[in-house]
Amino acid sequence: MFKKILIANRGEIALRIQRACRELGIRTVVVHSEADTEAKYVKLADESVCIGPPPAADPFVRQGSRVEPDTVVCIIEAMKLMNEILAETSGQVEEVYVENGQPVEYGQALFGIRK
Repeated sequence: MFKKILIANRGEIALRIQRACRELGIRTVVVHSEADTEAKYVKLADESVCIGPPPAADPFVRQGSRVEPDTVVCIIEAMKLMNEILAETSGQVEEVYVENGQPVEYGQALFGIRK
């Protein structure tokens, strides 16, 4: 059986994993950004490791920004991996459909770009 596990989740999911580990007698280590230093899941872990500042809050593009093919327009986190999303066309960003930190679905439009 494991003696210690690393939890790379946040919030309620991390708390559920910690609860299960306590019941099994397994110690927990969480990794977190500076933004979560005071979070409940960090405080309840047996050990915690701060891995740096939170992701930048400034957007890559705003309404009115000019983009070209292969311009990075945003980064999407999926399963702890950061994925750069590239513009597929040249144009001007007319509308931003999602806010920073908002969950998105596969195939969902993120930006309206006028050619």
